[in-house]
Amino acid sequence: MTSWRALKITGLFVVFVAIVALATWLAGTVRTGGLLPFDEPVMRWIHAQNTPWLTNILLVITQVGGGIGIMLLTTGVILWLIKNKHVYRAWFVAVTVAGAGLLNVCLKLLFARERPDFWQHLVHESSYSFPSGHAMGSSALVFALLFLAWKTKWRWWSVALGMLAIALIGVSRMYLGVHYPSDIVAGWIVSLVWTLLTYGVLYGYIKRKQKRGGRGQDKKTSGD
Repeated sequence: MTSWRALKITGLFVVFVAIVALATWLAGTVRTGGLLPFDEPVMRWIHAQNTPWLTNILLVITQVGGGIGIMLLTTGVILWLIKNKHVYRAWFVAVTVAGAGLLNVCLKLLFARERPDFWQHLVHESSYSFPSGHAMGSSALVFALLFLAWKTKWRWWSVALGMLAIALIGVSRMYLGVHYPSDIVAGWIVSLVWTLLTYGVLYGYIKRKQKRGGRGQDKKTSGD
């Protein structure tokens, strides 16, 4: 058991270092105004698959993963959690998704990366490109839900469907010509880190509060 736990911790540390290294590489390249080696080739390959029926499908997907779509989905999740008396979980989802949206606005202004101009965009976008707001918003919601579903029997179904959803939204943004692949990847990374941070802070607070409540209850019981 101990060796398995040590292996697990080592694996998580390696993944964390890899994520930090990738994020540093992405941010450094974007700050200097450059493209990542995979940006243009991936976009051109995706654009080569252009067909009217695929365009219609991806336009719907990009709407679902946009600001209004994510807001409606998040609101539905929050209301369901509150209805079922999962108030802390509702707060976790709300803070994760809303915080990711605010963080995205700040990062866009910080990096001020222009949109790709390889071909005419299939949708109108006026904000900066890096990181992708669609990627951040959708993955923040998915990651938050995965945390909530992790200890249930639906864990792996949730992972599969969640990863498929954010992948399709990411592809739709590249297909429509409004994001580089590095915008999408950066959005996923920032959302993952933000979700982990939110989870750690919020649930750390909840545990401390529960411990204080438990001690207070013990004192009250002993006093009786």
